[in-house]
Amino acid sequence: MFKKIVIITFIITNIYFAKGQELVEGNYCTKLKNQKSILDVVQTCLKILPNNTFEETMHTDISIISFGTYIVKNNELILTYDDSEFDNRVFKIIKITDTFIVLKLEKNGKKRKVVLYKN
Repeated sequence: MFKKIVIITFIITNIYFAKGQELVEGNYCTKLKNQKSILDVVQTCLKILPNNTFEETMHTDISIISFGTYIVKNNELILTYDDSEFDNRVFKIIKITDTFIVLKLEKNGKKRKVVLYKN
């Protein structure tokens, strides 16, 4: 009996998290920040497009637009850029809702939380 409860709980939990971690097409952006220097990124937007593709825009004093493909696997969002000058980025998915996405990026031993709001 205990084994059945554990297995059922495991299945329900996996279904819930798999369903809750789906990316929906749309445009997601960070909140605007004040630009302290010309190199500061003021806002980053990630547009989820059909066929597991994306467009990323970083706004500084100019806008930098990049394109690529993404996959969601093992609770991670993996961005692969079409331009080989950009390194692939791997985000841990913390939470996905209808209105925002919370991701965690770890780079060079530093962790950073990224919240993208759906426009």
